[in-house]
Amino acid sequence: MSGGAPFARRTSYDTYRQLGLTPEEEAQAVDEFKALVKESYLDMGGDMEAAQLLATRLFAFDWGLSAFAQAPEGTVLKHPVEKVYPGLEGAGHDYIRGDVESFLEARDIKAARWYLTPNEKTGRDRKKAWMDDQGYGPRMTLAYDDDTGRQHVVTDSYQADIRGPRLKQTEAYNRALENEAAQYGFEDPVAAAREKLAGVAMPVPRASPKPLGRELAGSAPGMPDRQIGSGG
Repeated sequence: MSGGAPFARRTSYDTYRQLGLTPEEEAQAVDEFKALVKESYLDMGGDMEAAQLLATRLFAFDWGLSAFAQAPEGTVLKHPVEKVYPGLEGAGHDYIRGDVESFLEARDIKAARWYLTPNEKTGRDRKKAWMDDQGYGPRMTLAYDDDTGRQHVVTDSYQADIRGPRLKQTEAYNRALENEAAQYGFEDPVAAAREKLAGVAMPVPRASPKPLGRELAGSAPGMPDRQIGSGG
């Protein structure tokens, strides 16, 4: 009896299957990790176990899996979307999908599937800043497959809007706070906080009284107090 693929289950063993898209990228990843281990070994005072843990965390700052790139499942890439664009609370990177789809729709591009893959510009941009002065993130290559399966490259300088979605999320969060405060009869969260504090008596520490002679004369600790009066 032969065991077939239809009975195979998804397993975490297949989460990471390869480093990079090419042998050159794999060699780059290995070299970078070795360099990080060497640096971390010095930083951690010669503790190899701690150095390897630190190097792994530093390596994961740039390298990781991507749900956006044109790469086989389980491929670890350098500077994928998930590493160079921040995730929003509760929404992750969904705003990237919306941004790309709006971009394609505005240009009347009908994509059966699209991809956002890092290129040589991505890492350079990220080192400078996580978004430019207009609020857009690092440049990446945007490509798509049409209905026939043919692939097209739209641009190698695609930038998703970061500032806009972040501001919208902040505004939504503030509105939620205002609504919550309104349930208690307050106009805004600041007023609610002030009202709560108004009814709380804040204890004020009182200074311990000093002997009259020390207070006026300012004698140093450990020295006998000088008496105020006629000296003999």
